[in-house]
Amino acid sequence: MDLTVADVKLFINGANCCGKTTFGNWLQDRHGYKHIDFEDGNGNAHRANLREGLTGATPAPWADKVVVTWAFPPNSHNFSIVGELVSLGFAIWWFDGDLGRARELYIARSGLPNTIRDFDAQTIRLAEAREEIARIYAGRMITTLTSSGYLSCAEILAIVST
Repeated sequence: MDLTVADVKLFINGANCCGKTTFGNWLQDRHGYKHIDFEDGNGNAHRANLREGLTGATPAPWADKVVVTWAFPPNSHNFSIVGELVSLGFAIWWFDGDLGRARELYIARSGLPNTIRDFDAQTIRLAEAREEIARIYAGRMITTLTSSGYLSCAEILAIVST
């Protein structure tokens, strides 16, 4: 399945362990996307590279086929980053899911007590920002993780490419 022209630049946010990175890697491995994962820090260096690649005089070869993934703390600064990427032509999507199951997966992945507290704190922040998230993502929110497991990457692709 080919993505529509409007969706060749994807910015995927959402709850922890809801499949953002997996989907980004899948798009990179199977569909020739450049996957930029903001989750390895606050994303500032990546933002500069991304902006240069998308709007610079010499666009990066992946300028038209990029997916950015990020499980960010919801706040006005980070929402402004979302707005900036929308202005650069990104289609934004929010990946959500069963947070109890996501917590189990997070524990299995990290196992560290302080990161579990971080997960719980992030879940509270997401709940508090729910209305703002719904407003910003306006119809581009999908449940990618259920209590029984994930949607497949192909299923997600079918949703985000419509």
